[in-house]
Amino acid sequence: MSDGPHHRRPSQAAIIGHHEASSTRGRRHILPKANLWGMSASSEAPDEPSEDILAEDPEQEEVEDTPQVSWWEKAKHDVLQQTLPGTVPLLTVVRAATCVFIFGGICIAYGLALLISANAVQEIELDYTSIPGDANGVVTMRTIVQNEMKAPVYVYYRLGKVYQNHRVYITSVNTDQLKGGSNMVKGDLDSCTDWRTADDEPTRFGEVDTRVLYPCGLIARSVFKDTFYLSVKNSTGAFAELEVDQSPERVTPKPQVVTKNPELADLVQTSQFYRTHNFWLLEEFPPQVCVPANSSTVPIPTRVARTTTTDLDGNVVEMADCDFTSDPPSCNFDPPCSSLPGHETRENPAGWGLENAHFKNWMITPLVPDFQKKWGVIDRTLQPGDEITVYVQSAWDALSFGGSKSLILSTANWQGGRNRMLGGGLIICGALYVAWGLYILSRDKSKHRQIGGVQYFHFHEKGPAMIAKLQQQQQAGEAAAAAAVGMPEFSNEGWVFGSSEPSAAIADAVERDDIEKKLPFDRRWIPDMIFSGAHLTISRPTAGIKISFDITAALAAVAEWHQGVPAADDGLLGRVPSEKWRELGERCPRQVRVAAAQNWHPDTSNPDVHVLSPTNNNNNPQLPKADWTYSTAYAGTFNGPWTVEEIDDPSGCLPLHQLTDRSLPILWFSQVCLWEDELADNGSSKYIIRLRVMPGFWYVLASFLLRVDGVLVRLVETRLFHHFGTKEVIRDWTWRERRLDGPGAAPFRVKVEAAVAQGLVGCEGLAEDEGSLCFKVSDKFSFNDS
Repeated sequence: MSDGPHHRRPSQAAIIGHHEASSTRGRRHILPKANLWGMSASSEAPDEPSEDILAEDPEQEEVEDTPQVSWWEKAKHDVLQQTLPGTVPLLTVVRAATCVFIFGGICIAYGLALLISANAVQEIELDYTSIPGDANGVVTMRTIVQNEMKAPVYVYYRLGKVYQNHRVYITSVNTDQLKGGSNMVKGDLDSCTDWRTADDEPTRFGEVDTRVLYPCGLIARSVFKDTFYLSVKNSTGAFAELEVDQSPERVTPKPQVVTKNPELADLVQTSQFYRTHNFWLLEEFPPQVCVPANSSTVPIPTRVARTTTTDLDGNVVEMADCDFTSDPPSCNFDPPCSSLPGHETRENPAGWGLENAHFKNWMITPLVPDFQKKWGVIDRTLQPGDEITVYVQSAWDALSFGGSKSLILSTANWQGGRNRMLGGGLIICGALYVAWGLYILSRDKSKHRQIGGVQYFHFHEKGPAMIAKLQQQQQAGEAAAAAAVGMPEFSNEGWVFGSSEPSAAIADAVERDDIEKKLPFDRRWIPDMIFSGAHLTISRPTAGIKISFDITAALAAVAEWHQGVPAADDGLLGRVPSEKWRELGERCPRQVRVAAAQNWHPDTSNPDVHVLSPTNNNNNPQLPKADWTYSTAYAGTFNGPWTVEEIDDPSGCLPLHQLTDRSLPILWFSQVCLWEDELADNGSSKYIIRLRVMPGFWYVLASFLLRVDGVLVRLVETRLFHHFGTKEVIRDWTWRERRLDGPGAAPFRVKVEAAVAQGLVGCEGLAEDEGSLCFKVSDKFSFNDS
């Protein structure tokens, strides 16, 4: 490999030639501002237009005013683009307890409001589960209104132990049939489990009836059929009918189940509909009802009379005796309504068939076995002392399965009917929150812990022992015991680790002058970016030893490498032993030539080497005092009574299984960058040191990476490893490089990364060939504690 330039920045001619040869690589592209200021896209524009340019440009376009954006559009944009400002406050103990108290107070306040409101609701409940009826089966109940019940008064029926949420029950319905599917046959009703045709219940519909049940399903089969007739006797002794509005608009104002009766033409008794469908629901909810004509008459139960027809098989079957040709439709009753004293027929106030309000309400299945459903609304205020008489035609059996049923008269307010459970639950929830807040405060008072202290973390199975050790260090006053990443000093197992701040500033002119005075070359050969006070130190006070990496020693090693003369003859002053150092110098040329450079001059000391450098007045090259690539064999400075021993077989000297174990926590970490330079847009040169302190060892990786575009990749790595409890430090130093301008050159970086991934940190797997080099030195530094 030919030697290369030493000069920090090549001559102007070389830079121009380099840029012409390498096109736009390495340039900083700046978008032109010409179009913003009325100039053509190809014209040159300053970063900021002056008034003269704006005034003298005749082709300048007039910039339109930016339209005003409304606050609503801006707010919508911020919400949709997720650009709203936000904050995440630190959740301290006091703040957490305050939030808990506030939330508990809100729950208690809202629960009290609900409870007071629920107690203000007036409610009368009449249980008639086991009350026997008269000879006609009518149950009579009476009650006295104790407090005023302002209109509207809601009428509910309440059922107990009715499990409408059973899986088979809740799915036994066909919604298409409820919407008017009068032409559906048995095969279309698979969802109506166990109750699709009349022969599924022969004791009710007869042995020969095989028609489709309309509607089908277990929910429809168990529909609530009790009817209520209410009258009121006021304080003057006068009786009056207590009208209950049962219209679908009042009972189910927002129905969750859509139902629709068949067309009236299909319900004519001679229609084909009755030959295929058993419209049994007409007997329960007919178009007309037979009710008492006045409040003094006790209702007598009646049912819709039946007539016969023939099905498709010619069997004689029954159907409801209703006439749908009249307006409104009418029905005959058994016994006839006209034969009952004090009774008359009226249009069903709740609707008929599938559109009956009580049927639609029943089809909405509740989640709990004890529930209540609305039956109607009384638009009248009930006064204290009013006597309410309720006649119940009890047709729905609850005793057979141990259930219960009752009638409820109730008022309502802003939160609905009487519901003490919600208010009581909120009060209990709020009380628990308050108790939790008190516990948080008392716990913090008795066992206070520092927020963010990692000493409380359990990292692995050795966590408790580690926590005890860290607590002892903290009590002993050792600096920042495992406090956080980036702390300037940390102690563990007798070792003291120190480094510059991770955000160390770039050295200014004064600091560069100080460094220049300590180095055998001037400022021109100091990298563009050196970091003020950049250093990393590892010391053991009990043994009087110290390992350090700092910018001054590293740059001095750059000069050593360039000049080819070691400053000392031992391995403790910042590089590998002298004999190894000289061997590397014989195999690795110390100069690097830049591709695309034009101003090249021969090195008078070596005819085979060319360097890029400025010329003097006699047009003779002036050799620089340092390597312009800042290549260095710097491997750290070891101070103190060390004993150095070279390791003959370096394979396996580093415990890679521990270094790659991700289950181990990092107690302390630091990263220091000594310098960084872009080599006048010809590549990059960087020196970075990283330190990790783990539960059982510490590990240092110092990396010098050089990339000369199109010419060379060079990677110099120093690894230091010490296992706690031993008295030795292993140093593994490797110099790898690869030419990129020769025939058959391969991507060296990929090759190195592949080797490291296989656990190879030296030269294993990187066989040298033409244009490549790998040089490795491993040694052991021993010490004795006092």
